[in-house]
Amino acid sequence: MEKQKKQLIVLLIILIIAAAAFLILSKIPPKEDEDSEEESYTLNDLNAEEVTDFVITNEDKTLTLKKNGDEWKCEEYSDKAIDTDKVTSILKRLLPIQSENRIENITDYSQYGFDAGKGSIEVKIKNGEKGSTISIGDYNNITSSYYCIVTEMDSNTVYTLEGSFVNNIDITIDDITASETDTETTETENEVQTEAETESEPQTES
Repeated sequence: MEKQKKQLIVLLIILIIAAAAFLILSKIPPKEDEDSEEESYTLNDLNAEEVTDFVITNEDKTLTLKKNGDEWKCEEYSDKAIDTDKVTSILKRLLPIQSENRIENITDYSQYGFDAGKGSIEVKIKNGEKGSTISIGDYNNITSSYYCIVTEMDSNTVYTLEGSFVNNIDITIDDITASETDTETTETENEVQTEAETESEPQTES
């Protein structure tokens, strides 16, 4: 009899320990998958070669770049030869444009640096109807990012952009102008091509 009591006590202790372990384990949150990607929001999914309109506007200047064939022209500096490779390089650093965070149901845009829906900087990167126009507001020192509004997306949503994005669009006409050497090389190549085409034309007898 005494032996059976001891066995029951041991079983009860084991059951109590098992129940306690179950309760503890049930309260531990499941481990997140380390390989799972963080949610992000695509603000512009064009690639650099697709872009035909690239416009940067801030308080000091506007650069309106339009692509015709393989060449870029700047409307504000029509006398300047634009270096296509330099423009393409800038676009490759910018695209595609992703945001890691968004704030929805915004009613007061001024707290994010927007006045009447406009920020201090606006950048348009488009190909016809594809692409986006992004207005950039205040900088958040804590997250090291800028607030932005995308014209073609939710009207009451503010997104964030990495600080490097604004650094990459801080350019002047000199940053994208072809050097004199490049211009002279292009002119020489055109002259050689013209001469070659002229020489290849059949001569007519007089």
